Parts: sequence; structure tokens; C-alpha cells
Amino acid sequence: QKLMKNKLRKILIVILGIVFICSTSFIIYKTYTSWKNVQEVNKVKEVVNNIVEDSGVTRTERDYINDGINVIKKINEEYNTDKFSAYLVVGNNMITEPVVHATQPDEYLRTDIHGNYNIAGTIKMYHLNKSYEDDVISLYGHSMLDNTRFGYLVSHEDNMQDDNMETAKLYTNKGLYEYKLVDMRVVDNEKYFFPEKLFTIEGLKQVQSVPTIKLIKEGEIKDGHKYLTLLTCHGPVTERSIVTYELVKINGKDVN
Repeated sequence: QKLMKNKLRKILIVILGIVFICSTSFIIYKTYTSWKNVQEVNKVKEVVNNIVEDSGVTRTERDYINDGINVIKKINEEYNTDKFSAYLVVGNNMITEPVVHATQPDEYLRTDIHGNYNIAGTIKMYHLNKSYEDDVISLYGHSMLDNTRFGYLVSHEDNMQDDNMETAKLYTNKGLYEYKLVDMRVVDNEKYFFPEKLFTIEGLKQVQSVPTIKLIKEGEIKDGHKYLTLLTCHGPVTERSIVTYELVKINGKDVN
């Protein structure tokens, strides 16, 4: 009986040791991944800031277009790719992420631009979108606890006016698109989330008709206007934040 107890004790020690090693390794991995993501975001932000400089002189449409072209070119050079097609800025540099155009629903969900595993994935434009000139552009990304990707949308949801989070910019090869927040809500991802409809005006209106888990801001979706929708997880996997911005300027000129 004593021998049996010793064996059980040893087995228990081994099991606890394995659990400890696995848990520690997971924590280290998550910490390293978070650190790496933050470093990458800050590095690209610095690259973009060196290209786009505020100026007191009147900027021409060509200036804005050149900024967009140069931003996309430099970002792709940094990542050694040609796949990034836009750069998103929300608020006072709170969200600063390069964007890729996905070709499949789950593409880049948990990978970087080169296809390597990354728990934070890559910000992507929905595969059914044709271009950044569509009536509704839908961008997907995770909301990380370190506030990379779309993390600030969740951490700022009750104070979107702070850090100017009610504004967004999208740099593309066509120039600069500027947006203002019009609608923000959390819905049940399993019951009411239909991403295949969220790249149309009618789809955005349908989202407003379903029950919400949390309504942060309610605004009108108008025919003939254009929108940018940011989609991200909201804590529990069954909840999804849908944040809609309306296009207000293209290359410095008011629209609508």
C-alpha cells in the first residue's frame, strides 16, 4: 500500500510538472506574441508618420494621393510583401493597422501576411468587397487585450470621444478617405451576425433591426452615402462589435 502511494505521488508530481510547464510556456508565448505585435504596430506607425506630415499650406488632391501611394509602398517594403492595400488609422493613432484584401472568409484570421501563425491575425477587408470605393467597406480583425488590431474599439466603447476615436482614416493608392462614427453596437454573433450582408447599405440597415446586446451609438444609415464598418470580437466569442463610420472626405474634399 505504501508503494502504491509513492507511485501515485510520483505520478501526481509528474502531472503537476507537465501542467506547470505547459501553463508557463503558454503565458510566455502570449506575452512574447503581444510584445511582438505592439513592436510591429509601433514600427509601421513610425514609418507612416515619417511620410505623412501635417502642413499649414493648402494640400492638393495630388498630395493626398501621393501620401496614400507612398504609405502603402513603404508598409509593403517593411513587411517584404505586396499584399497590403490600405492603412487604417482610428482616432489619435489609437488604431494603426495595415490592411490586406482577403480572398476567402477565414484567410488571415490567425496568420500574418506571410501565412505564419499569429493569434492576433491580420486586419483584412472582407473578401466580397471589390475595392475601397465600394458603398460599404467591411474590415475584420481581432480585439487583442494589448489593444493591438481592434482592441481599442472595445476598451474605448463607452468613451469613443476620448482620443478622437469617433474619427477614422483609410490610406489607399487612391488617396485618403476620412470618416466619422455614426453607429456602434454589439450583437449576438451566432443568432444575428451575417457578414455576407455587411458590405451593402441594405445589410447595414438590417443589422440595426436585430436585438442588440449593447447599443453604444445609434445613427442613420443613408442611401447614397458610403461607410466603413469595423467588425471585431467583443469578449465572449458569441458577441460581435459592429462599428460603422460614414465617409465625410476624400482627399481633403467634403462628400455628400
